[in-house]
Amino acid sequence: MLRIFAGIYKGRKLKSAETPDVRPTTAKVKLSFFDIIQEKVRESIFLDGFGGSGNIGIEALSRGAEYVVFIDILPESIKLLKEKFKHNQLMILVGGSGLYIDAVCKGIDELPDPDEKLRNDLNRVFESEGIEALRNKLKELDPEYYKIVDLNNPKRLLRAIEVCIQTGSTFSSLRKNKRKPRNFKIVKIGLEIDRGILNERISKRTEIMIVNGWQDEARSVYPN
Repeated sequence: MLRIFAGIYKGRKLKSAETPDVRPTTAKVKLSFFDIIQEKVRESIFLDGFGGSGNIGIEALSRGAEYVVFIDILPESIKLLKEKFKHNQLMILVGGSGLYIDAVCKGIDELPDPDEKLRNDLNRVFESEGIEALRNKLKELDPEYYKIVDLNNPKRLLRAIEVCIQTGSTFSSLRKNKRKPRNFKIVKIGLEIDRGILNERISKRTEIMIVNGWQDEARSVYPN
């Protein structure tokens, strides 16, 4: 059971969705994260870019954030933004991976969710026969995508193959890369920082995560 660790909601329990697609941040990682940003949370506009269970965002509210915006991968993120724009003229999206930023700003291609059994089967092929087997399979199923994909990236090869098998179509034909219309204006701002300061902050954050059990968490996910 998830719970809030500090602030006005301290001790409150949160129920997580019963689906393998929602993997809440562990307690150790959450504590490490808030140890790092604790001085910046109060009265902030906080964005939880991986909304899921609300574990991080509600913790931020409890610790004094002015308000929190929760988003997750489409379509929920866009639905939430539309609702929020009814009450706020300005929304701030901070950080996140390139995939999540593109999902909000541009939209992403609608592809089928992974089939767990198929993915496990393909992973076994990769483990037993190596990356060359994946390359050959993709070349057979989708020669066009084979020409442009990073042939040294097994994750991209696996994803393309499973989509081909699931849909009966080529992965390249489903990759439309067409920008979705947005009913709000987007301004992107990039921040620069001295690399030495950045490296120092990364090292400090890594040390805190290790002290709080980062390695143990990794071992629990990959026991072998």
